[in-house]
Amino acid sequence: MEVKRVIPIVVASVLGVLLLITAVASVITVVKVFGIANSVDENASTTPAGITTTTAPPQPGNDTVNVNDPEVIDKSSARFPEFLAYSQWLGASMNLTREPCTDFFEYVCEGTNEDTIDDTQTRNEQLLLQVMNRQP
Repeated sequence: MEVKRVIPIVVASVLGVLLLITAVASVITVVKVFGIANSVDENASTTPAGITTTTAPPQPGNDTVNVNDPEVIDKSSARFPEFLAYSQWLGASMNLTREPCTDFFEYVCEGTNEDTIDDTQTRNEQLLLQVMNRQP
């Protein structure tokens, strides 16, 4: 009977020691990782020397509309009517005067309150298929 009591105590003790070792190793790892991250010189450049970018910085757009200026599509294009219908529908379904970073739901969904998600998805698919089926 004495052995039956000792075995669970030994197993629990071994598991406890292993748990403690794992916890200590985890803490040491976290300290080392954050210690390395904090020792990086904040003034050091992350761009290798001699490499310059050819990408222009984004141009400021209209401050009342939180989107880039649209790309003009040639009106003589066979797909123009579908592009126009789709862009008008998208514009009507969004509130572009809202700030998307702070009020994303109102920015994207304010104009679709009367539409269901299924209706919107079906309309998107129909318009995209119309555009793709047109020959340029």
